[in-house]
Amino acid sequence: MPRFIAAERRYIGLTARYQSGLLDRQAYREKLVGLAFQDDDGSYWTISGRDSRWHWFDGQQWVPRDPPVAGHRNGGELDPTAEG
Repeated sequence: MPRFIAAERRYIGLTARYQSGLLDRQAYREKLVGLAFQDDDGSYWTISGRDSRWHWFDGQQWVPRDPPVAGHRNGGELDPTAEG
């Protein structure tokens, strides 16, 4: 589960940099692509810059889905303004 937490922290940091003007839109999107990873079960996960939610790859498309981490988050949306 550390990968999910690390990706969330990185997402929050990238979003803060983008919102403050330190990253332009293209650089922000490129860095978000780098957040995708494969978990221990072979599933692919990423955080969407559009809705701040976790997405799971079902083999054809990215689908909003909570990560398999009990009690990890409340709801499905991350708060990029929260400190972590």
